Amino acid sequence: MLTEWDSLRGWYSLALNHGKPLSFPEWGLVLWKSGSSYYGGGDNPVFIRAMADFIGGCSLLGWHAMWEDPWGAGVCDPDTTHGRPIPAPMSRTAFLEAFGSQAASPAAVGPMPQAA
Repeated sequence: MLTEWDSLRGWYSLALNHGKPLSFPEWGLVLWKSGSSYYGGGDNPVFIRAMADFIGGCSLLGWHAMWEDPWGAGVCDPDTTHGRPIPAPMSRTAFLEAFGSQAASPAAVGPMPQAA
C-alpha cells in the first residue's frame, strides 16, 4: 500500500509532481464473497489508523471520504442495521478517534465543490 507505483506514496508523488492536491474520494474496508470464500480485510482498525496517519501527515491533502457499503456484503456499521452482515465496530471507533465524531455526521458533509 505504500511502496508500489500505484501506492499511497506513488499517488502522493504524482500530485506533488503536478502541483495538485491529493484526494482519496473513496477509501475504506470491504469483505466480499466469491464462491464459498471471503476476501478483504473485514473489521480492520489497524488499516484505518494507518490511513489516518498517512492522511494526517499529507501536506497535499485536498479531501478524503471513507466509504461504507450499507446495502451489499461490504463492511458496515452500525452493526444493528438489518442486511449489514459484516459489522465493523472497531474500525468505526478507530475512524472516530482519528477524525472526530463530526466526521461521521451527515451534517459534516458540505456542498460538493464545483469543477474549475
